[in-house]
Amino acid sequence: SAPCRLSPLLANLYLDRLDEAFARRGAHIVRFADDFVILAESRQGAEGALRRAESLLKDHGLALNRDKTRVTSFDHGFRFLGHLFVRSMVLTAQSDDDLDEVGRAIREVAARDAQVEAGQIEDEAETDRKRHSGYDPGHRVLHVVSADRRLSLRNQAFAIEAGTGGGPGLEPVWREILAIPHADIDRIDLGPHADIEPEALRHALATETMIAFVTGHGETNGWLAPALAPRAGRQLAQAQCAASEGPRLSLARAFVEGRIRNQRALLRRLNRDRQDQAVLHALTEMNGIIQRLKRIPTLSSLSSLTGHEGNATRLYWPALGLCLLHGFRLRKREREDVRDPVNIMLNVMASLLARDIGVALTRAALHPGFGCLHGTEDYRDAAVYDLMEEFRAPLAESTVVQAVNTRAVGHDDFEPRGDGGLRLKSSGYAALVRAYERAAGREVESRRDGRRRTWRGIMLDQALLLAAHFEGRAHYAPYVIDY
Repeated sequence: SAPCRLSPLLANLYLDRLDEAFARRGAHIVRFADDFVILAESRQGAEGALRRAESLLKDHGLALNRDKTRVTSFDHGFRFLGHLFVRSMVLTAQSDDDLDEVGRAIREVAARDAQVEAGQIEDEAETDRKRHSGYDPGHRVLHVVSADRRLSLRNQAFAIEAGTGGGPGLEPVWREILAIPHADIDRIDLGPHADIEPEALRHALATETMIAFVTGHGETNGWLAPALAPRAGRQLAQAQCAASEGPRLSLARAFVEGRIRNQRALLRRLNRDRQDQAVLHALTEMNGIIQRLKRIPTLSSLSSLTGHEGNATRLYWPALGLCLLHGFRLRKREREDVRDPVNIMLNVMASLLARDIGVALTRAALHPGFGCLHGTEDYRDAAVYDLMEEFRAPLAESTVVQAVNTRAVGHDDFEPRGDGGLRLKSSGYAALVRAYERAAGREVESRRDGRRRTWRGIMLDQALLLAAHFEGRAHYAPYVIDY
């Protein structure tokens, strides 16, 4: 028999109230005659919408067909008006059998995806566990510095063990607290009192995992590192630039401009609320130095460039000291025979930064010793110091100010030395490492592709840009912060 032409009209008369009810609520209804779908943001919301629909229909003497009603999701899919809606797809078929076959295939894909998602959730839980154990996989640097820690090897993974007991003539009892595959580590910092098993050293060499041996002051004592990457042409181009006056001065100028501009940016940020007049004066003078550098078309010598850098530095350090709170002071920058807390912390941060830059240069297959701003000498990582310039203020020096001003490090974290100076306690060193790791893990925008990367990712970007500059494929520009 022919369908009744009044059916759609009667359905609309009865179900308009249903449309109006869901138009005013969080769920949305899509209806054709007496077939409808209600969309909600969660399963709980969908179940609530089902109860409301049943109640509204009952008020009009109607009821849902329970055999054709269910709560489902787009991942599992559903049929509506001869179409299959699953995930982001809408599929048509000639028969219900076709729809059932397509639906089964897509649901299998959805089930596999659900397994992958479950694995990702498990991986995230493992990541959280590692973070609580003192390792942040996002940073990929493992710090093993305490006297009661040992680096060993288990099933081709680096294992960190905690030692208890021990004493004169007694070996401590070691207990594993964390195991990390070498693929999850870019570098290991090993403190002077931490222990390491020979198997772990051999595994580090075999997997090209760099180990920095760190002094009690946080300085780099030496490296266990693979041989330089076989990019002799790149390193030769780097050496030629370092040995050629014009190209060397041009690149050195970029490093200096990056350093001064980021010093200025940091002071602006720190003084934004304080509006200290002495800091504002320093900023005005630094602006003048930057403008004068821009007006010089060609530098005549490296000494003229370092003269501009020195003038900016004499303004920067006292101004930075004025931004410190809680009784900490900085009058001038000292790197040798350091006796005051702030310079001690600045040296620690500089060492952490130098190790990160060294890894970035190694990954970019550049030689750490061929510098342009800093002179090339034996036993000196001049290229590391060059690339550090633009990162010192936004990463190392800003982290010291933040650690001091937030009381992450205090005066109690220092103890007197016999010569009248101060020594950083292990608690203070650990606090500085944590502060640096948090800062290095923050994401900023890459100048290369506009994506957000951690600071260590930006270091690698800049090292690769430097390599491209040496090979004539790009022009090097420093990474400049604009707070």
